[in-house]
Amino acid sequence: MDKRTDIGKKAEKTLESLDGIKRAEPQPFFYTRLIARLEREQKNIWELAGSYLARPAVAIVGLCLILAFNIVILVQKDSATTTTTPTYAMDAAQDDESIFASANTTYDYENLEPE
Repeated sequence: MDKRTDIGKKAEKTLESLDGIKRAEPQPFFYTRLIARLEREQKNIWELAGSYLARPAVAIVGLCLILAFNIVILVQKDSATTTTTPTYAMDAAQDDESIFASANTTYDYENLEPE
């Protein structure tokens, strides 16, 4: 029973918020500009491009092309990452490891023997 009164109060509050509402009015000379645009025979370049691109066939072909380009790029990227790494890159990685290993043993003061 409590929920019904809460819902009723919320409904009344919502309806009361609509009491001060006014009708939306267009800007001055809106109808004049609308009639002038409708009567104009020549379309500008943006209207022509928009009407052409809004066709479903053009939109679907465009989306398919974008998806095809993405698939080609992904396949090429995967094939490029699966190639073997050059030997100089492996040598550089091994050199880095040996430098760090020698640096750790050179500056290891805890294991120094007393003289």
